[in-house]
Amino acid sequence: EEEEEEEEEADEGEFVPPPPGDQPEDCPATLQERVKSSKWNIRAYGLQELAYNLYTSRQQGKAIAGSEWEETSSLIQGGLADINVNVQERSLEAARVFLETAPPEACQQFSSASAEQVVKKGFASPKTSAKTQQLVLKMIEADCSSSVIPVLVTCMTWKHAKTAAACVETALKALELFGAEVINARNCLLPACVEIFDSNVPQVRSLALPLAVALVQHLGPGIRTSFGRLRGVQAKELDAALANVPAGRPRPRRATRSTKGKLASSSKPAGKRGDLKGHTKQRQELEEAMEDGEEEEEEVEVEVDLLTKLGKSWATQVLKVAKWQEKLEFLEKIPALCQPSGAGSFRLVPGDFSEVVKSLRVLTGDSMVLVVSAAVKGLGLLGSGLKEEFAGSCKMLCPLMLDKLKDKNRGVVEAVHVTLDQWLQRCFTFDDVVDPISNALSKGSTPKVRMETLKWIGRGLRANKSNKRSKAGGIGLPSSLCEAVVGCMNDGVLEVRDAAFEATTALMGLAGSSLVLNLAEELQVDPKRRKKLMSMGSG
Repeated sequence: EEEEEEEEEADEGEFVPPPPGDQPEDCPATLQERVKSSKWNIRAYGLQELAYNLYTSRQQGKAIAGSEWEETSSLIQGGLADINVNVQERSLEAARVFLETAPPEACQQFSSASAEQVVKKGFASPKTSAKTQQLVLKMIEADCSSSVIPVLVTCMTWKHAKTAAACVETALKALELFGAEVINARNCLLPACVEIFDSNVPQVRSLALPLAVALVQHLGPGIRTSFGRLRGVQAKELDAALANVPAGRPRPRRATRSTKGKLASSSKPAGKRGDLKGHTKQRQELEEAMEDGEEEEEEVEVEVDLLTKLGKSWATQVLKVAKWQEKLEFLEKIPALCQPSGAGSFRLVPGDFSEVVKSLRVLTGDSMVLVVSAAVKGLGLLGSGLKEEFAGSCKMLCPLMLDKLKDKNRGVVEAVHVTLDQWLQRCFTFDDVVDPISNALSKGSTPKVRMETLKWIGRGLRANKSNKRSKAGGIGLPSSLCEAVVGCMNDGVLEVRDAAFEATTALMGLAGSSLVLNLAEELQVDPKRRKKLMSMGSG
């Protein structure tokens, strides 16, 4: 245990760059010229010298002007893009020292400009892979996770096996070190994790399980439903792994720079003796906040004034920005404000959400799947928080959501399922959306839409929460939809027939086997399936 603690402390410690040795021959006079030299050994020497100068300046408390930070950042970025791996290695070291030394604004600008270069180029070479991971973690520690985490997520699906696997490994380590809130695990990592279970890269696919287990540990057992559409073997492996997970949520092992600052300020003794108790309590609260929300799901519902916190211009600004990363940053404000601890119950203060809904609806058609997923989840959170007050919007958006089930991206489909579940639990019953569901189950829709819609219906019937309020005799599904579900067991596509069978068995648990079996006979369902239904009903 002592060895583990020492490793953690070493992992959190500052990086001490090695001092530069003897200058190579024909070295230019200035540092800038050395870093930009045509000879790789001089460029590498210059970057090593730059890193050491930054370190000694910090140790000696020397002030550095803002323009110097910009120039230093530019020199390091040039090294990160270098074609020589030795120069890249020295630039990764210099970047790490830069993030430990530079002010927050300079760190943000550097990370935003270099994150993609660092991840894509650094992980591609075995010589620089380890130092690239250290630099990515340092970016997160410098409160720049919004710049680097989306890049990690995007590169998890790359065909370059080493880069994709390194991105998953780094994301997992970041989750374990910093916790779910800091890296926005719910909105970034969770959809990506679901998708990499089907990765064509064996190294990536093998990392999907440990990442999924870590996500459930940090975000709570409620997110297990996000993995509801895994293959049978994968689902069994995940459940077996989760069965051995200790109770409680892990505590982050490393704090970000901003959190360290708050902890340090709360540690300072006040002028008055009586204030010491308040400081101690404040520090304890900050340390508990780092534990990333260990409260159980049954916590008190928190009221959130989302419209005020987003601001009046949010709905227009999110559509004006050009880069997908900027759109994602705007969208991530919704879960961050609704669920600041990454989990928990909340209720939104009612208001005019029409402009917000319009913008989210537009973004569900974006070309970047991460933006689409975030927009879909945002609509789900509005339903969770506004409940019946959002019912009208949910009914209007239900056809759009059901149509999005045909999306080729699994992360988008997962996001739609999460949103539909939230709406069904909080906003409406199946009775309220008969027409959209009937259209989704009709032969005019795609087989994938029919299959995914049937999965949602089956899951909703099994949950039997808001559905038990149904007007259709308490069975949870109107008679017309009962007929549509059972009728899908005659579909020409095997996957649709299987999904219909699962939904029909769920219907039997609520409506009774005799009603469902009679309906199956009327619709001339395949005798083998009817026989299987009968055996399940009698069992």
